[in-house]
Amino acid sequence: MEAAQPGDPLASDAGRRPLPRSSAPRRFALILFTKVPLAGFAKTRLGERLGHGTAAALAAALTRSCLAQAQAWWERMRRDESVDAQVWVFYAVPSASWTSLPEAEVWLDGQVRQPYPDMRVHRQWSPGDVWEADSPPPPDTSPVSLGARLIHAFQRVARQQPPPDYLLVMGSDCPALTAAHLHAAVATFFTQSPSPDAVLGPALDGGYYLLGVRQPHGDAARWSRTLRAAFGPHQQFSSADVFTRTLASLRHADLAVQVLPHVLPDVDEVRDLVHLPRSLLESLEVHSEKGSESDA
Repeated sequence: MEAAQPGDPLASDAGRRPLPRSSAPRRFALILFTKVPLAGFAKTRLGERLGHGTAAALAAALTRSCLAQAQAWWERMRRDESVDAQVWVFYAVPSASWTSLPEAEVWLDGQVRQPYPDMRVHRQWSPGDVWEADSPPPPDTSPVSLGARLIHAFQRVARQQPPPDYLLVMGSDCPALTAAHLHAAVATFFTQSPSPDAVLGPALDGGYYLLGVRQPHGDAARWSRTLRAAFGPHQQFSSADVFTRTLASLRHADLAVQVLPHVLPDVDEVRDLVHLPRSLLESLEVHSEKGSESDA
């Protein structure tokens, strides 16, 4: 595999491949998992070096970029009469204090709900919420763990009527991820033989920028096994080998997995800022050795 840069012609070619025609509608759901970019809550590791105000501004810019790419993917998919596509935004807010909720709602209204009215916006599951899903979380899973929140989101989206055939999840940390990459991931389900059960996009830091799975309609046990393999308590999402662990876990669950050909950078540490577009760096005045004046 090779690292792809923004505008990579290989990614563009893959993203232009039309989906094969189908007599029956095919349904896709793209899930964007993100945090509301509040200072001291989003990008806290970066905030320790850059200042929490600057880190939050960077998180906001990254989320806006991912929202725009998800919207572009949705607009392209809906032009195909044999395809139904949805975009879901699952956001997190600080659970320890409700004082930030008004600020979060202002941001969500201005940056998500108003500019993207067709997206479905929901808060991520958190302690105290009713577990509105088809099966309980895996045992020994912390109620605040990323894995539990992902399982809940996938189960909630999967039970929509009519249910989606394919579900994909992306984070908001990958500035190089484009609508072309998203479309190429979808196309992989139809261009590989045999068709995979899952697709996985590797990130440079050892994680992954996208995971897509086929929902096995009528086989609840297999669906539960898929989610546990991808997001169960054995996964350590902050580790440097989460891509390798996820790939092995999915295959151990007897799922055919196709690794996507482009390795893309995530932005979680100061060293990762080299992957940001220069215009974004300049507009945010990001300097790894200087904190934001607003944090003084």
